[in-house]
Amino acid sequence: MALTLDEWKKQQAKGGVREKPVNTAFLQQAAVEAKLLTGHVAWDAYLSKLQVLVTEAQGELNGLHEKLGGPLTEEQLRLAYISINVFTERLRVLKHCMALPKELVQHATELGLIHDAH
Repeated sequence: MALTLDEWKKQQAKGGVREKPVNTAFLQQAAVEAKLLTGHVAWDAYLSKLQVLVTEAQGELNGLHEKLGGPLTEEQLRLAYISINVFTERLRVLKHCMALPKELVQHATELGLIHDAH
């Protein structure tokens, strides 16, 4: 519910207005490589959301590689290698998923199922 200016001032005097939580998913949508874009709004939004996951996974992977440069116990080293394998595979799958929309649109266009790719 929206507040009038007077209601807002009263709320401020009482201790402030509660802020709505920010939907970080919208803020985190990242730029996608141009070669992966399809020109379809829905597919490109999907790619943007996946790009956030790719960026996060790459950051985790980079951090793990940096961690290998420092002193680690045998257990920490074992866990780091397992995590590196997990994030490497996650990146591989995410990149594969990001390649699919462009291929689907191209094949549908070739088959005449889509007449305008935009």
